[in-house]
Amino acid sequence: MRWRQLGNPRTVLLFFVGLTSIAILLQTAWAIFEDRRITLASERENGLVAVRLLEEHAQQQLATASIRLDTVANGVQAISQEKASDDAAIHDVIEETLKNSRSAGALQFANRQGERWVSTMDFPSYVFNTEERDYMAWLLQRPQYQFVTIGSPLQRFIDAELVLPLARNLYDRHARHVGLISTEVSLSYFNTVYDRVAKDSQALVQLVSDQGLVIVSSASAGREFKQNKLPAPVLQALQASAVEGAFEAYLDESKQHLYQYAYRKVNGFPVTTLFGRELDKVLVNWQARTWDRLFFSGVFIVFHLLLTWYLVLHMDKLQRSENKLRASESRFVDLFQSSPVPLALMAVGDDVLMEVNNALLLQFGYSRLEFLGKTPVQLALWKDPQARAPYLQQLQSQAFVDNYEASLQHKNGKIITCLLSARMLESEGQKVVIFSPIDISRQREVESEIRQLNEELEQRVADRTANLREALSSITAMQSELVRTEKMAALGMLVAGVAHELNTPIGNSLTASSSVQAYTDNLLEELKSERPRRSILNSTAELIHKGGFIVIRNLERAATLVASFKQVAADQSSDRRRCFDLQQVLQELVVTIEPMFVKQHQLHLDLEAGLNMDSYPGALAQVITNLVSNAIVHGFEGRAGGTMQLRSRRLSNEELELIFTDDGLGIAPEHLSRIFDPFFTTKLGQGGSGLGMNIVYNLVTGTLEGSIKVESPSGAGACIIIHLPLKVRAKLNKDKVETDIHHT
Repeated sequence: MRWRQLGNPRTVLLFFVGLTSIAILLQTAWAIFEDRRITLASERENGLVAVRLLEEHAQQQLATASIRLDTVANGVQAISQEKASDDAAIHDVIEETLKNSRSAGALQFANRQGERWVSTMDFPSYVFNTEERDYMAWLLQRPQYQFVTIGSPLQRFIDAELVLPLARNLYDRHARHVGLISTEVSLSYFNTVYDRVAKDSQALVQLVSDQGLVIVSSASAGREFKQNKLPAPVLQALQASAVEGAFEAYLDESKQHLYQYAYRKVNGFPVTTLFGRELDKVLVNWQARTWDRLFFSGVFIVFHLLLTWYLVLHMDKLQRSENKLRASESRFVDLFQSSPVPLALMAVGDDVLMEVNNALLLQFGYSRLEFLGKTPVQLALWKDPQARAPYLQQLQSQAFVDNYEASLQHKNGKIITCLLSARMLESEGQKVVIFSPIDISRQREVESEIRQLNEELEQRVADRTANLREALSSITAMQSELVRTEKMAALGMLVAGVAHELNTPIGNSLTASSSVQAYTDNLLEELKSERPRRSILNSTAELIHKGGFIVIRNLERAATLVASFKQVAADQSSDRRRCFDLQQVLQELVVTIEPMFVKQHQLHLDLEAGLNMDSYPGALAQVITNLVSNAIVHGFEGRAGGTMQLRSRRLSNEELELIFTDDGLGIAPEHLSRIFDPFFTTKLGQGGSGLGMNIVYNLVTGTLEGSIKVESPSGAGACIIIHLPLKVRAKLNKDKVETDIHHT
């Protein structure tokens, strides 16, 4: 009995329906948890990328100030070999260092007794106790400590600007402690960078010391972050961690705000960069997707169960029909042993029915007495008597009929669709016909149901196709967002570099202007005296002249940078077609992107003069910027420096050639055929998106109407050859550039 129950189609169907529903629920749960894991992993990776950039920025700024202190320390040891290293001699070393330094700033010296002296190049001395500077007292109490120490942020007296003090101990040639030297790093630039990163990412960005002191915090931080100390859980997690990593921590013991932090400790300095986002905000999109998955899984399971319920009812109905048929066969098997179908025997001449079986009687609702001795016309078996003529004609001509479809009539008037099969026989000298009317009414109903089911299936296929198209549209939108993110990241790096380049000439101009003002004050005081001294007037006038020259030279440098950046920015943001000189546009572009490589790498230009183009300078600038970025990230990986070259030459009156080369690692032969494929990158999981060269290909072949190819001899770097028309043929519509970039 148990095996019969297992073999029952209804039981088997219900078993597989339950198994399928469980599988759907398990797959939905797995997809939800996997989506959460991928979301958190992506957030951790983005956070690590952000803190790496912030760490590099902080390390550069702090290293510049540290080098300034090291220069003074080395100078003190050098002069102490010639004369005694007293305070006056150390003052001379500091003044000489400030005169020879390109980035001169304030330096403060304190001897072992705590007596303090401040350089006067930036601002005059102001009085404070050494004990008020905790880092000074700490260093003076530890003369053997030889590393740079960072103090608490403070407001500078002269201009109320928030600065970060750095200090180290000084030693003479005999390694004797003679005092300490300190300088200050302005935190305004840190605040600007951190606020921009925090605003773009909707995150908390901070620079903290190893003791938990908050040095810089983004302006978007909430009230719980406006403290001078890190929350205890975050500080404990940082102190127990390695150089770089990510962790989750609550802000306090109430455990109301759970944050995911990414951090990286600044190399060589006791500070750490922090990038944190509240976990609820990170998972908000995941939660929306989870509800969508649960909804669609529930709808599918309900639909599945409804369809199963319908099939079970249909199977029960078919099973009941089958049971009736078997019962009928068992009752009439004695009459017609070899034929369980309706049969009748009829005389050919007068069409009188001679014999019938119970199946035929049951089919038409007559008794045996009512049926025998009558003709089909008398019994009104045919719905349309005229339709019987073709059947009789075929029987007379062929002596047999197979599967002739006819509409017969039940005793109660119900129309029965039957398939007539007949054979003409001869019995006792009389021709008779044996025929079998097979009722196919139910078969025709089933066929109609099957056609209806096929139509429903076609509608389901159409619905599923619409769903797939929506999914494809979502994937296309995601790809567009990745391309937009790639462009914004490149623009952010470019803006940060130009801002850094402008900082040096503007800072030099400010310093020189302050000096000129001081010299002018001295000159006016001398002129007010009864007998002005000519030597002092001459020397002061020369100093004022030199200061003015420095101001003019640095401001001209800043103006050049701003003009180049404005032109390049206008080209890249407007997608405007115009006539331009190729040499001038590329030179302006190189000035703008120079901060990307100026410290480690070199870019040489060999540009033919007089190449005038009627094209899209913004698209061309995007191509060159991506090539330079690709060479720095991939070609010069693991190398201290490298050389790039950009050449241009005229091929004909209608075409020119651009060649970009580098002496980097080159491209592996198996990667050459895929270099322009979207999302192909050798930096998968390390910040690479795989869209840089794909964007280059689409811009060159689409917007600029040119061609591009890549060559990379083994170990000899990479060579990108671009052929461009001097005048593009098609007029670019408003969205064509973005379409070329997005098209893959």
